[in-house]
Amino acid sequence: MLALDFIVGEFFDRNFTYAVKVDRFGHRRNLQVLTLGSAHYRGRVVVLVDHLSASAAEIFAATIQGKHRGTVIGRKTSGYVLFARLHSLPGGGMLECSEDDLRTMQGKRLEATGSCRMSSRRQPPWTTCVRAAIPTSMRLCAF
Repeated sequence: MLALDFIVGEFFDRNFTYAVKVDRFGHRRNLQVLTLGSAHYRGRVVVLVDHLSASAAEIFAATIQGKHRGTVIGRKTSGYVLFARLHSLPGGGMLECSEDDLRTMQGKRLEATGSCRMSSRRQPPWTTCVRAAIPTSMRLCAF
């Protein structure tokens, strides 16, 4: 997650906790934004998401939205954010196990629920949503 810590840091000018990692025993570890002094990008931010947005992409979108740094547009994300580790097996095999969960600073669990909706009303088909999202994001960024 170190890469995500730095990516999020590119959009904020100060360090803060953006999520909490929770292991199977309930131990919590704060995930901190890592900045190099100041945000490199200070302009408007629009994040486009859909059902294929997963893992770090979901966490990034939730952070941008939760900290009111930008607008998240699109459809509900996939809900795949568990932290997994590889374990060696006898005979040379590998076993991947999910060991940690993640919660946003607002306490929302993204696993199996995803994040972001354009609105609470019924969602249009995916292609319609993408066609609508691009002009909306351009308008929000004043391109």
